[in-house]
Amino acid sequence: MTTSVKNRGKDLEALVIQSNHVYRMRQEALIHQAHAEVKTIRGRNGQIVNAFHKGKAGLDFYGIADGNYITFDTKQTANKTSFPLGNIEHHQYTTVVEKRTRRAASPSCSSASPTGARRTT
Repeated sequence: MTTSVKNRGKDLEALVIQSNHVYRMRQEALIHQAHAEVKTIRGRNGQIVNAFHKGKAGLDFYGIADGNYITFDTKQTANKTSFPLGNIEHHQYTTVVEKRTRRAASPSCSSASPTGARRTT
């Protein structure tokens, strides 16, 4: 069965969403799915006649796990032995580098636990 380019990775994404729900229920992590901004064009009668993504989407998911900010993208490949780095778009790579650089620039991070105790990492 051939998967269209439009739906490629949807099964993997559904598994990640389900896993994130379990992490949230266990209070282990709070992960959100990011959505690209969509621009809609309306006709004279107000009905939507066209829609398209504004700009490039970032990474698929972001959130907090074990007191640390995380962001990641879901990628699916038919290759069973390696992951082609060409599957990562340039803007996705720069987003990861930027997030990592900002984290490295502020190594001291304070967070509050559900019990109200403060922890510095």
